[in-house]
Amino acid sequence: MRAPPPPRYVAFVATIANTSDELLVGPIRGDLLGADHLAARARTVARSQRLATGSLPLRPARLLARLAETRRILSDARDRLLAETAEGVEAGPAAEWLLDNYYVVQEHLQEIRTSLPGGYYRELPELDSGPLAGYPRAYEIAIALISHTEARVDLENVDLFVEAFQGVTPLSVRELWAMPAMLRLGLIESVRRMTLRTVQRLDEIALAAGWAERLAAATARGGAELRATVEEFTEAEHTLSPHFISRLLQSLRQSEGVSPSLVWLEHWMREAGGSPENAVAQSTQRLALTQLMMANSIMSLRDIGRCDWKLFVEKQSVMEAVLREDPSGFYPRMTFETRDKYRHVVERIAKRTSRSEESVAQAVVDLARRGPQGPQGANDPRRTHVGYYLVDDGLDELERLSRYSPTLQETVERAVHAHPNVTFIGGLALFTLLVILGVLVVVDGPARAAWGLVLLLTGLPALDIAVSVVMQLVTTWLPPRVLPRLELHEHGVPPEFRTAVVIPTLFGSVDDVREALDNVEVQFLANRGAHLHFAILSDFTDAPEETQPGDDEIAAAAIAGVRALNERHALEEPDAFHLLHRPRRWNAQQGTWMGWERKRGKLSDFNRLIRGDAQDAFSVITGDVSILRDVQYVITLDSDTVLPPDSAPELVGAMAHPLNRAVYDPDRGRVVRGYGILQPRVGVSLPSANRSRFAAIASGHPGVDPYSTAVSDVYQDLYGEGSFTGKGIYDVDAFQLATHGRFPENTLLSHDLIEGNYARAGLATDVIVYDDYPSSYEAHTRRKHRWIRGDWQLLPWLRRMVPGPDGPERNRLSIVSQWKIIDNLRRSTVEIAQVLFFIAGWAILPGSVVRWTLLGLGAVVAPWVVSILLAMVRPPVDKSWRAYYAEVGRDALISLQQAAVALVFLPHQAAVSADAIIRTLYRLLVSGRHLLEWQPASLVERAVAGKPASQARGLRPTTVVVAIGAIALSWLAFRQHFSAGLPLRDLVAPALAMWSVVAFWLAAPTVARRLSR
Repeated sequence: MRAPPPPRYVAFVATIANTSDELLVGPIRGDLLGADHLAARARTVARSQRLATGSLPLRPARLLARLAETRRILSDARDRLLAETAEGVEAGPAAEWLLDNYYVVQEHLQEIRTSLPGGYYRELPELDSGPLAGYPRAYEIAIALISHTEARVDLENVDLFVEAFQGVTPLSVRELWAMPAMLRLGLIESVRRMTLRTVQRLDEIALAAGWAERLAAATARGGAELRATVEEFTEAEHTLSPHFISRLLQSLRQSEGVSPSLVWLEHWMREAGGSPENAVAQSTQRLALTQLMMANSIMSLRDIGRCDWKLFVEKQSVMEAVLREDPSGFYPRMTFETRDKYRHVVERIAKRTSRSEESVAQAVVDLARRGPQGPQGANDPRRTHVGYYLVDDGLDELERLSRYSPTLQETVERAVHAHPNVTFIGGLALFTLLVILGVLVVVDGPARAAWGLVLLLTGLPALDIAVSVVMQLVTTWLPPRVLPRLELHEHGVPPEFRTAVVIPTLFGSVDDVREALDNVEVQFLANRGAHLHFAILSDFTDAPEETQPGDDEIAAAAIAGVRALNERHALEEPDAFHLLHRPRRWNAQQGTWMGWERKRGKLSDFNRLIRGDAQDAFSVITGDVSILRDVQYVITLDSDTVLPPDSAPELVGAMAHPLNRAVYDPDRGRVVRGYGILQPRVGVSLPSANRSRFAAIASGHPGVDPYSTAVSDVYQDLYGEGSFTGKGIYDVDAFQLATHGRFPENTLLSHDLIEGNYARAGLATDVIVYDDYPSSYEAHTRRKHRWIRGDWQLLPWLRRMVPGPDGPERNRLSIVSQWKIIDNLRRSTVEIAQVLFFIAGWAILPGSVVRWTLLGLGAVVAPWVVSILLAMVRPPVDKSWRAYYAEVGRDALISLQQAAVALVFLPHQAAVSADAIIRTLYRLLVSGRHLLEWQPASLVERAVAGKPASQARGLRPTTVVVAIGAIALSWLAFRQHFSAGLPLRDLVAPALAMWSVVAFWLAAPTVARRLSR
């Protein structure tokens, strides 16, 4: 006789089966209906429903509580079934289905937890009456569909059922989005019931086998024992289920000598209501039904996981049908994410005003139909698009019409957006003051006499900490401002949005040509499509003469390469590739022959060429230039920028959206609404991040290099505009209006920021491009030196009068545009201020040297500490905290490495910054020469590649100065103590504090050499 099942499983099944909530473990099953009858049933369900009134934000989420219970039940049942199967017990086909597909059920359990958080669940309308009173209305729809299809659910019958239901009662968008989760919940409930049924069958079989063995043994002994066993059997509380009867009789018939007992038992069962004749048939039928429902439920879960529920929601949404009547015609052409953002606004207003979503959507369409004429009579074409009233300036008008009252959080957010300067500049002032006050609080008493010096030395480090804190807080508090976008993936870029992807570059050799051709072909293959053209804008490298040996070979290789590309891809897009090469021109201020205005000049000449001007700007032109006359947008990339697949249509779609289109104000001389430029988010390419230890560490956190990653999210979220870093898309006409002739020649080395200020740059945070990161510390330093020089050359645009097309003019840049220039200047002085703070704390400032050293270290590591602390105090509400904090721990480790690297190279970085600033100020204010001094990143990489020793050589002068200075400070401190008669032991702690930091600085050459590997 097989041992009975473990007691915990018997108790487990008994408890579940006998709860009033469970009733029985029967299937969710009704009459199997065809399409017409299924639709009629949906309408009947809709007419019979009564919804609960009132709002109960803290009402119990019954389905979610039951889901947690179901997870435990299925886990225990799986363990039981695995144990039984291992013992050779035939658990049934339903058990096989569950064991083989248990991972599928677990995936859907997790999906429900992710897609149906408690807050979302509690906002779903609930039933007030009926068997499912207190449950969401959408859940009854799911259960009704499952019951009348024998749990065979697919997108076709879901569409049919929901559409018929909405013929009587429309569903909200929230309920439509909840339908996949409700179907999953219903199907998992079916799996739960069939699982319990399977486990119950095992218990019944085990119980029947046990009684059969006892009866057979008692029959063999006969007499009083048989009578006692029979009496015990008849008095026991048996459930004469088909499985129990069938297995009991089957076991007894296979035993010898039990015929009298068997006859008596069959007679007793008939009188007790259990027909032996039908038991086997009923058991088989019950087993088959359990298998059918289990199999259908699991297959339906698989199908649901493969469905595109976005299409379902848009097809079934009544609100969506109304919004598609957008008078401008742009709504159906937008991306799903943009349409969904619009729908959320309608849903929010409808919910808080007790109006239907359909009526709110209709109000939006009616407002858009009034035409482009605004209340002040201004002609504004945006007003014909429904998005103007949902996510733009017209939202206030819609909310007044709908009598919508914003929540407290919305009121605060709108006040912040309405007064961004107060929020940002005020926040910087507040936190800077708090940091300085914190320093003054912790200094020793005698140091208070030197408050003026303390304020002078702590001002810039305090401001740096304040910038980090304010940027983190703003981006944490404010929701990200994602730009609306048109959908151009499916049908490609239309002719009215014809776009050129241009790569400005320098040709110094035939190898440079091959590299540029490979690069442009890769960009084409990743973003192929009609009305997308790819052009190389090239110059020769600087030279002492107009022509150099090898120029002809370089030009010939470029021409042949572009022609080969056009021939190779002619079937996909004729004349997709172009070469526009400029000759060298004499530049007296630079004292060399070079391409006019470098990259800025190439883009300016290209813009003029495609608009019918600058015919002599390019000495070599391949491809049909006439096709470029209709180019509306230009995507400009650096030679090391990677444009991921389909990024070009995404950028064009964002630029072409009616709410993003640039509006140029001739009085202000700049774009004042919309965007003339869109800057994508810039990431670090994985190959470049793994070229060396330095790149792996430095590229691991956005805060370490603000130039290679987009850190202007705070500007986009707060001001609605970002910062242009040279890689993005621009509107040719708006860009030309805002920038052509705006800047004097030979003055702009870093033109991206200032051009973005005039053309108004936006940040497309959901589109990303990838740039290479410098492979070594030396390459990084050279690049930074150039950036600092370019930033300081923008000083004239902080004056009241700035250079203009017709001479000096009033500065028309906004406050935030001027702050961006100031912020770049501030960033270039941070290391200088930090080094001076250390030196002053060791040599000038009164009080504890140890305390000043700790404060200096705190200033260095503050940006990383702020980021990690804010990440720790705002965990996600709908994801695993364990996984989140594990990721925070990994970020903290990377931040620790980056902070250590920053400390090691601090004196050298300060020296590099000081050199760049002084050099630029001299050239800007005195000599007026060499303002365009520049070396391409690719040439820098080649120059330093494979030379670890050169990394150390560049750092040695700074290291020598650090060592001499530290020794001098130590000697001065010793003499002061000796002359004052103070004990030498008082020098131990200050010396240890200073030399602990100096040890990091002295290790810089060794660290640079090792990190370059």
